[in-house]
Amino acid sequence: MRKKTWKILGAVVGLLIVLLLLFTTAFVFNPFEGSLPDIRGVVPRDIDWFARKSDLRDDFSSFPEPVFWEEFEISRAWQVLHQTDTYKEIEASAGLDRAFLDLAVAADQIREQSGGFVDLVDDVIGNEVVVAGFLRPPALANASYCAYLRVSWKLRAAWGLLEWDSVRQGLVDGGLAIAPVGDGTMTLTPANGGPPIYLGRHLDCLMVSNDQQLLKDSLELASGVTDLESFATTSYYRDEIGGRLAAWKERTQIDPNAVELFVRPEQLLEVSGIGTSWPDPRHPTDMSQRVLASFLKLSGWRFLSSSLIFEPDPQPSGSMTLLANLGLNRNEHSAFQANFFKAEAQDRQKWLNPFLSMVPQSAVAAAALRVPAADFLHEMFRAVEPELRRTIDEQLQRTGQYDSVSALIDDLAPALLPRLGVVFRRAREIGGDITSFEPSPAPHVAWVFWVDPRFRQQVQQLFAFLTRHSATLGFDKAYDLPVDGGAGGDAAREFVNPNIPGTGEIAVLIYGDFFVFSNSGPLIREMIGARIGGQNLLGLPDYKTFEQELAPKLNGFVYLQGPQLIEIAEDYIGFLESDTTNIDSGWAFENRPRVERDVLRRSFPAASSAASLSPAQRQQFENEVDEVLQREWQQVRDTVVASSRGGLDRTRGLGMLFRSAYLQVDLAPNAMQVEGRVLFDYIR
Repeated sequence: MRKKTWKILGAVVGLLIVLLLLFTTAFVFNPFEGSLPDIRGVVPRDIDWFARKSDLRDDFSSFPEPVFWEEFEISRAWQVLHQTDTYKEIEASAGLDRAFLDLAVAADQIREQSGGFVDLVDDVIGNEVVVAGFLRPPALANASYCAYLRVSWKLRAAWGLLEWDSVRQGLVDGGLAIAPVGDGTMTLTPANGGPPIYLGRHLDCLMVSNDQQLLKDSLELASGVTDLESFATTSYYRDEIGGRLAAWKERTQIDPNAVELFVRPEQLLEVSGIGTSWPDPRHPTDMSQRVLASFLKLSGWRFLSSSLIFEPDPQPSGSMTLLANLGLNRNEHSAFQANFFKAEAQDRQKWLNPFLSMVPQSAVAAAALRVPAADFLHEMFRAVEPELRRTIDEQLQRTGQYDSVSALIDDLAPALLPRLGVVFRRAREIGGDITSFEPSPAPHVAWVFWVDPRFRQQVQQLFAFLTRHSATLGFDKAYDLPVDGGAGGDAAREFVNPNIPGTGEIAVLIYGDFFVFSNSGPLIREMIGARIGGQNLLGLPDYKTFEQELAPKLNGFVYLQGPQLIEIAEDYIGFLESDTTNIDSGWAFENRPRVERDVLRRSFPAASSAASLSPAQRQQFENEVDEVLQREWQQVRDTVVASSRGGLDRTRGLGMLFRSAYLQVDLAPNAMQVEGRVLFDYIR
């Protein structure tokens, strides 16, 4: 009897389960309907921006707090960055702290109102999230979006219940209006009366959008009843995001924890208000914009595909790798840019490593590019303020050998191979009797040129020219520069002029197949010491880590060290606050040409330029310029110092985030590929 009872009970339970499944399938959702194979396949092809992240549940300790936040929040880096004007401005405009608090409250409300049945991370966003849309210039307010969420069975069941009038009415009573639109979509009208939000679902993909047509296109792609193509089939995604991530995984044998990103820069720049007018090649005061304009032309940027890969190791704070491809319109290139972007990548062992062997381990940064060196020098000189260009040209004319800087560069051009390097190091005392009227903690810089051995004589002739005409060119003195270990039988010399900001000198060196031009003789000596003694960048542990990731052939390479960046920022801060007589070198550099022009017209009206003044007049001219600059500086110092201090605090905070970073560049006429990595170290 007991056995028969259990059989009957089992049959009843089984029947109830079957009936429940039939009811659920008929009136709620089909638990056996399966999953959407690829969410990326339902994003329309012509979107302007795209972002994707999977396995988000592993990225949060307690939503919306990332797993690293508890450790990062007590770091020195965050304490500094949190107090910068930049963060405060972002917080004031975007309300970051409030936004994160609202997210946390929303997550708690979802959990509480569902009786603990639904969790925002586990059931909504934890598996996979894709967000894409259109930017629609001229304003960001016109942008549209669609969020594609791979949700749990709980949300699919909830969607089925929303088709019941009684369930929707209950939500209306709770202040949330949801109404069916047709074609399986619904609208959600916020309680505050804002614009409607459109909802749709296909299998386990819930779509949330402010653009009804975008949602419709996505649902048609999901169902396969459309001629539209998906974003996943484009080369922007297939090759430049998916392909490069697959190659990275094969190389490292690590599944990438990546944020995938795509944007069309033209629309992004327009809605951001930057447009394509930056950088301005004719900016009246900002030389950095004029120089950048030689390399960057934003109107030629077609698309940007990229991935950010986060890795927990190496310790102590993990690392982040960037993979990016910038598509370019070659028809927008200037003549210089056309030559720049068609430079072929070369074996880094042959061109890059010899340069890196001269970079001291104390350097804050080093960079090398395969670029037409003479063309680069022409572009740099064109970016100089017109009055200063004319003064330098007139000084060259007085030598009787060149009529302009352009003629000098043309004479040197055959000797310069198409590559260029630069080294930055923390400012140090020059020593001896070399001083500057404009002291500055600006980093010392060395420009490195590769010499074609067939035309080495041109470089030697330039060295001899500078030595022979140093007084005519405005230098007070010239010294032979002693280089430890010798300079290979070549030449090194310092040329002194107190008007040169920061160092009061320039230094030149011919060493083997290199020609080095610097504002610091000690930096040149240190570079040769690094080459001979082996204490160079190639021996740094972090560089050895990066070296394993470098391509055999490269167009460009950049290396940066965080601790040294902190030192430079702190030097600047101390300099700004130490003495009211210290003139900011950046401010002086921008304003000196204007002051020189005014003094020349007022006190020396018969002179065509400063170069035409007699030695006595020139001394009077320089003294008067310095006096005017000093007076003006006292009037603007507080404003300039406050602005500079804010930027320096930001730089110091950023330097505290990482130990080292690199970037490698591969150029083509229609694209620029970039790969880089940052080793974080915000615990120190």
